Amino acid sequence: MRALVYYGAKKFAVEEKTIPEIKRDEVLLKIIACGICGTDLRIFSSGHHAITPPRITGHEIVAKIVSNKSQYKTLKKGDDVIVVTPVGCMKCRFCKAGVQNMCVKVALHGHSLGYYADGGFAQYMKVPKEAMTQNVLIKIPKNRHDVALEHLVLCEPLSCVINGQEKLKITRNDIVLILGAGPIGCMHAYVAKSKNAKTIILADLQQKKLKMARNVPADIMVDTTKQNLEKIIMKVSAGRGADVIIVAAPSPEGQTDAVRLAAIRGRISFFGGLPKTNPTITLQSNLVHYKELEIYGAFASNRSQYLQALNMLLNKSVDSSVLVSHIFSLSQIHNALKTLQEGNAIKIIIDPQS
Repeated sequence: MRALVYYGAKKFAVEEKTIPEIKRDEVLLKIIACGICGTDLRIFSSGHHAITPPRITGHEIVAKIVSNKSQYKTLKKGDDVIVVTPVGCMKCRFCKAGVQNMCVKVALHGHSLGYYADGGFAQYMKVPKEAMTQNVLIKIPKNRHDVALEHLVLCEPLSCVINGQEKLKITRNDIVLILGAGPIGCMHAYVAKSKNAKTIILADLQQKKLKMARNVPADIMVDTTKQNLEKIIMKVSAGRGADVIIVAAPSPEGQTDAVRLAAIRGRISFFGGLPKTNPTITLQSNLVHYKELEIYGAFASNRSQYLQALNMLLNKSVDSSVLVSHIFSLSQIHNALKTLQEGNAIKIIIDPQS
């Protein structure tokens, strides 16, 4: 099989590998599609603490079951599935509550498929016993309502967005500001729209990103290099600020601005992680104090949120055709990464079989 093998920062290659052999309690998948995200870009350019090379990475996975030796006999050969990638210890309070993404093994040590075990940037992938005991495969219904099968790689990032917004409790009275018009910011707009947010403002430094996101359900698009974001927010909100602010970009400035632009009792999500070279911000804690702001982190997602994401894509609450802009083969990985790095795509998918 063809596989993209990661050997370290800036060291990766498409190679011929042996199709994995599976044992009892394992499943063999044929990969239909695997999405590329900002984390993948950082892995290939700078490495990742949770990945020991050589490794086949890729964690936004849609696949077909080739062979099933697990206890889940409802999963049949030929079934299409999405893959839930966090693999917890199943002993801690978070795993017992069904939120494996908050297990210490996952949250602090990156114990997910595509990190500690081979992932989806290959033609075939083995799901190990440890993962299968946690029921990580979700069957895709036969009736997809004309949603392209490969577009369902969006389940993974969309589930993360759903996880982030659960804490924000968006209502129909809220003005929602999203900083960052990449795929995550666009999905945040869709999820906020599904909660009937009063006004959704999508802001970015790059005009081309806003142009690509023109069909996303945002009420106001703001190019922050040419427009005064604060003036726009204050005008729309009659001077109170944004009720919800989601920083959907790896931006220290965005996190700092969020505290200033938030309304009294505003809710803020620091959704995008910061670069490891610049991981800290100077936060005006008096604004947090006097405005009673709530600031949340968000990391990964759990199985129930994958299911919610799948349903939103299949019922078209989130329009995957607006979000998926490019499909590349494995051999085109350099072009795919360059396209993503230059901000010339919303969502890029790798098709390992092409």
